[in-house]
Amino acid sequence: MAYSLCPLLLLLLTSCSWSSCRGQVLPSEALLRWSAYEMGAMISWNIDTMDGIQGCNIHMPALPEPKLFDTAVNVDFESWAKVMQSVGIRYCVLTVKHGCGFTLWPSKVTGISGLPVYNYTIANNPLFAKRDLLAEFVAAMHKYNIQPGFYYSLGSNVYLGVASGKASPPSTKPIPGQIILEQDAYYEVVYQHMIELLSAYPNVTEMWYDGGVPEPIHARLVAAYQKYASETVVFQGFGLTPNAVRWVGTESGHPTRDMWSTSDAAGGPSVDGDYWYPAECDTTMQNHDNWFFNKDAGSRSLEEMKSVYHDTVGNNCNLMLNLAPDTTGTVHYLKRTALSATSSPCVTLATSAITLRTSSSRRRSATRRSRSRRARPWPPTASC
Repeated sequence: MAYSLCPLLLLLLTSCSWSSCRGQVLPSEALLRWSAYEMGAMISWNIDTMDGIQGCNIHMPALPEPKLFDTAVNVDFESWAKVMQSVGIRYCVLTVKHGCGFTLWPSKVTGISGLPVYNYTIANNPLFAKRDLLAEFVAAMHKYNIQPGFYYSLGSNVYLGVASGKASPPSTKPIPGQIILEQDAYYEVVYQHMIELLSAYPNVTEMWYDGGVPEPIHARLVAAYQKYASETVVFQGFGLTPNAVRWVGTESGHPTRDMWSTSDAAGGPSVDGDYWYPAECDTTMQNHDNWFFNKDAGSRSLEEMKSVYHDTVGNNCNLMLNLAPDTTGTVHYLKRTALSATSSPCVTLATSAITLRTSSSRRRSATRRSRSRRARPWPPTASC
């Protein structure tokens, strides 16, 4: 049944515009490709990893120092790609900036009030000063047919004194290495970071925003995506691009309701929605909500991951599994060379991802839901 529907869907999509077809709501071409991937990976690997923490916070005594990245000088991005390829993962996002504010690219943002130059980047480590880590990452993923993307934390930047999207009061005493910016200056940093990423690495498969896009830069980002990344899928990008996907509402891997692909004008899931806005479910492979590498956390069980797969991919979501390389860049519990070792935790993901990718295909086809209704003009007028 699933296969018999494909020619009909292709006929409809090739005969009409991507936004509408005789009054129907249809996905963009980029979203159609993205949905077909079914399973992706979020690679949590940044300065947090090197410092052995699960994220920076505004009350910490000092920022992790760039020299901590010394241990990762021999990182092998191709090994990541081989692991993902072996278990059926087809796209991934790398945490190019997490809450600490440290960027994995040599950001050259400058000329902003209170910030002479953005000076908390991978280039501040002499071992990486002449390397383009993101170009290396993108090339390695493409070599193994894994579609690359980037994660960027919008709501937190401890380097600039920002937490929950809010700048610290100007009277705040900065911790060592920190700069306290005003709110509008922070928004400008975010915008310039996006221009750097979108222009240097155009049309990556997904831009994953942790936190909402600030309204003051929303219109300029719409233009930036049209110019540099018209094919990029944007997590939490409703109103920013027609290629937007939404958060499933939980990081447990177990959505509690049916996941419709359509939404209302406010971006909420709706059976009768007028916008195509499918869901993505991010969840950890490690226990206890550990996103960055923790040698003591262990990995979730095979039975648990079976349930996660059915509750996400089987319920009309893309599943994004978190992978957490260590300080050297090694993904311990998913080493490709250990796939044959029955005692290795890597078998947990390998078994659930490989075998269930086949056995659950019919269930996923049966539960994939959409509604064909009159499409409204893009973008929606509601604020995001």
